[in-house]
Amino acid sequence: MRFIKVKAFGHIRSLLGGGEVVLARDEPLPVSAILEQLKSSYPPFSAYLGQQQELLDALMIGAGSREMQLDSLVQPGEELVLATPVSGGLI
Repeated sequence: MRFIKVKAFGHIRSLLGGGEVVLARDEPLPVSAILEQLKSSYPPFSAYLGQQQELLDALMIGAGSREMQLDSLVQPGEELVLATPVSGGLI
């Protein structure tokens, strides 16, 4: 059995109860399906996403050096990274 690791940063880390979730997968899985699994397993994560108008505004999603979309496939052995967007400016 191979795995897809989901690494969480920022606020997402606390919603998932830690920095890493491991999903047992032998075949590629779309980002949207991974998010659905996380939503069903982690109610705080589901509640956070449910409050967002636009999902991709609430999450930065990447694998390796690629920015991922909801229909992007994550391969077994890859790490999917979830983080909250950061904005700011000069003081």
